Amino acid sequence: QQQQQHRYEQIWDPNRATSDCTKFINALDMEDKEAALSLLHKRNYQITGIGQAMAKITSSPMYDWCNVQLRVKFHSAIMLQRKNMREVSRITGKPLGSCLWYYYHAYKRSRDYRELKEMLVVKDDPHLDECVVCHYGGELLCCDSCENAYHLSCLSPPLTVIPIGDWNCPECKAKTDAISVPASAPSS
Repeated sequence: QQQQQHRYEQIWDPNRATSDCTKFINALDMEDKEAALSLLHKRNYQITGIGQAMAKITSSPMYDWCNVQLRVKFHSAIMLQRKNMREVSRITGKPLGSCLWYYYHAYKRSRDYRELKEMLVVKDDPHLDECVVCHYGGELLCCDSCENAYHLSCLSPPLTVIPIGDWNCPECKAKTDAISVPASAPSS
């Protein structure tokens, strides 16, 4: 609660807010207040059209990530599950795609991410959000069978879109293919 109050103080200037701004904020549910405070601040505390702007924000599928409790739950889950996004998705109750979006677009820029990275380094985890080919980070495609991650362009042949469903890296695919191909019978 104190951390949440601190965040409000950073984005709310009571000297610039009109009584209409205060009424608008007080009428909102708690989970919408942070987004509304930030929006009002960005709009220089102009209340005209704020309802439409809020509706546009809250209709976004990623709006749920404004919820502080959800972000805390995500951080706890990702630390506990060591970046197993399927489990993070199950624990948070959010779709896997939504968890991945939040991880790559917001979480990796946070202090919480630095804590995760330090924990993984301490535990000697070799997979630190970098491509196994070029060793750079960014938007990576993670193997569903191992810890490998790749940029789409680093694969051979390169991919242009993220595959739907489970995806196995070239190493895991080669292992699977080797197991599934029966040895040929000796010729007589």
